Amino acid sequence: MIKKSHLPAIGFLALLAAVSSAPAGVVLLNENFESSTAGDSVVLPWTWSVETFADNAGAPGGYTGGFYPGDSASAGIQVIVDGQSGAQGANALKIYGDYGYAPNFDNNQWVRTSVYQNKTLTPADRADGSLMFTFDYAAFVGEGGIDSTTIAYAYFQILSPGFNETWARQEWAITSADTTFQSGQLWYDVSDPGLDGAQLQWGFATLTQNFSDSAILVDNLQVIPEPSGVILGGLSVALLALRRRRP
Repeated sequence: MIKKSHLPAIGFLALLAAVSSAPAGVVLLNENFESSTAGDSVVLPWTWSVETFADNAGAPGGYTGGFYPGDSASAGIQVIVDGQSGAQGANALKIYGDYGYAPNFDNNQWVRTSVYQNKTLTPADRADGSLMFTFDYAAFVGEGGIDSTTIAYAYFQILSPGFNETWARQEWAITSADTTFQSGQLWYDVSDPGLDGAQLQWGFATLTQNFSDSAILVDNLQVIPEPSGVILGGLSVALLALRRRRP
């Protein structure tokens, strides 16, 4: 016969087994760039865009134009660099503002350069309930790093199926990054069936003015299911019960 005092421990072990045996879920991105060659640019499913704005107004405002080249590779805004070290790995992706077309900067315009991936959400993508974008980032000191006037950030957003509406958007500030890699994460609850067919985007952007320095490094990128809060909450409750019952 099982003693009542053992029930909390059994419940905890059952929850732990459930977490251990749970499927890993869909992985939309897992990239550390170690198989890439220094000097190359990333291509599909990566893409990029360049947009100009009359002001930044805390966020880009006064849209004045844009260029969306699709899958065209361009070492002018992103390139694989090596020479990193330690647990970070040797390679990383360097992203920086598009300085290749001087008229973009006329009249003190702001230029936003974005490097990103897009995924049309399916029921399988949503099966785990939520998705998390995790990444490492640092300033690239070799080209001046990030100027004090530059705005740099990671973003995770959900757009309407036709790309004409932004349904949700989150950003992680990179502007104050130094040359030591740090980690960031953004996540969404994607359990709503109404999100099927919506466009999920993740990526990085720099917003520059007057050719200000904007070079950032990104690495160890993942878009994966976020651990279930329900299961983790259950583990916390079980642990609390164990602690309370111990003499």
